[in-house]
Amino acid sequence: VEEAQNVPTGTETYRGYMDGRLFITTKNISHETAVNNCKLNAKNNPTKNIRCTWGESQIYDSAEVSNGVLQEQIDHLLELIDNPSNSPSDSKRKSASEEELQAMINNLMQQIAQQQETELVGDSESRDFWDIEYPTHVYTVGAYEGSYPDGDRHSFRYHPQGEVTLNMNKRSGQSEDTMLILTSYEPVKWKLQGDAAQYVTRVFLSGYYDQEIVGIGNNVEVIHMSHESGDADYFYAYKENSSNFRDLNEFVEDQSGEEIYLYWASDYSLSTVNLGQKG
Repeated sequence: VEEAQNVPTGTETYRGYMDGRLFITTKNISHETAVNNCKLNAKNNPTKNIRCTWGESQIYDSAEVSNGVLQEQIDHLLELIDNPSNSPSDSKRKSASEEELQAMINNLMQQIAQQQETELVGDSESRDFWDIEYPTHVYTVGAYEGSYPDGDRHSFRYHPQGEVTLNMNKRSGQSEDTMLILTSYEPVKWKLQGDAAQYVTRVFLSGYYDQEIVGIGNNVEVIHMSHESGDADYFYAYKENSSNFRDLNEFVEDQSGEEIYLYWASDYSLSTVNLGQKG
């Protein structure tokens, strides 16, 4: 009960930063929803530093979490040096010499230093996730559901994951900074393939249910928002002349200053999309 009383109430503006760059801003969001979304984006981007604020307060920093774990390991090794008889369950470290334990400590300290250096480099960069000015290419794909290769289908309270294949091949004037905006009501595994897939740098996933993407590089920035994850803002636009599409377009324009212009949609199901080839 005492713990619940310390949880902030009301709503504030939520901002997320990836390697020092702003990637999302959501107004009128609860503290709990903001924290959950920030942690989800940190999980989806393990090689990036994710830091989030709610109002004037910082609510999460993946670097602090990572550094805290490393510091705990350092403290444990120092304890073993001072008291070799401690931690009988840690036989490997207990049997190591003082020199070997010190080498482990030095390695952990280097990891912390590298993390801090990465944070500083990220803070000096100017481009944020939603900077989609020319020559950035942005492809937006909307579906209600993907295809079900095994003949499975969703039904009441049953929502299996469908699949949509995204073929992305090189073409004249291909930008090496390409962003994908992928939305679906039902859960979808978006499968990116093709010789231009290497140019994808950012992916925004959204839907009523959680979405997944495969076929992207390790350094691709991925942002995920869904009702299933508890996000206040989520989108599934599968008809261009719909309020759902207008909501998505308004969100993208609010975040980036640009409207959606390369848009593929299906009235219901999608199985394969050839990005770069309209119609």
